[in-house]
Amino acid sequence: MARIHAPRLKTAERLAMALAPKVRRALGELGRQQVKNASFLEEAEIFRAELGRALAEKLAEDYPYDGFIINGVCAKEASKQEDTSEEYTQAEYTWHIDSLGGYKRFARGEEGFYHLFTIFKGGEPDHAFAYDPIADSVALVQKGQGAFFMDNRLRVSGRKDLNIATAHFCPLSIYTKGAPLVKEGVQPYVSGNFLADVISVASGHSEIICKEDASTAESSFAMLMLTESGGRVAPKQQKTVLTGTNGAIFKQLKAYI
Repeated sequence: MARIHAPRLKTAERLAMALAPKVRRALGELGRQQVKNASFLEEAEIFRAELGRALAEKLAEDYPYDGFIINGVCAKEASKQEDTSEEYTQAEYTWHIDSLGGYKRFARGEEGFYHLFTIFKGGEPDHAFAYDPIADSVALVQKGQGAFFMDNRLRVSGRKDLNIATAHFCPLSIYTKGAPLVKEGVQPYVSGNFLADVISVASGHSEIICKEDASTAESSFAMLMLTESGGRVAPKQQKTVLTGTNGAIFKQLKAYI
């Protein structure tokens, strides 16, 4: 797995890949029920919660003294400690996990969802792992050691001109907020696939990502991936929008973020 050997990343890889057959079967079953433009959002949310409980149980076996925030909920039951909630959240390592990121795509029978593990050390994001079970693709990052996708080290674009940059807006609703950028010549792109958007910017295929309402797992993953590939990330504006790009374009973006 690339050149990063953090034990918790290896655990995340093992657990995510163990879930893959179940997720693929579930997507197939969902696909057989699909009709045009149908969405099985409730079923997807139930399945996401089921995966979260399975991860909590497995993680507690390997790391009984770590903290776990799964799908935005503090999974106290995942810890074998009998400590108070305050002590629990002050664990040296805390995992922020989205057991089925992009689950709305899953609900529509589309590809582009993922398992995401962002691990905090001492209260700060330190390493992360993302796995797309359909594409069988892996992205991972560790502070100070780089960002990787499918064993390739990532570097952001060296492009310096904002007016020829490509910006990923996620979701579609944020596109209108990016209108001033588009007027400057920025090329907009809306994929609806957060993981693919982060990889595109971290690998230099595009220059800007604007993500609205990112979870802690998502925003911290994006921050690690972009900074470890040589980019910059602005603090979430009003706790809703995360914006990342390379250093040269970041200076020009300050007028808009």
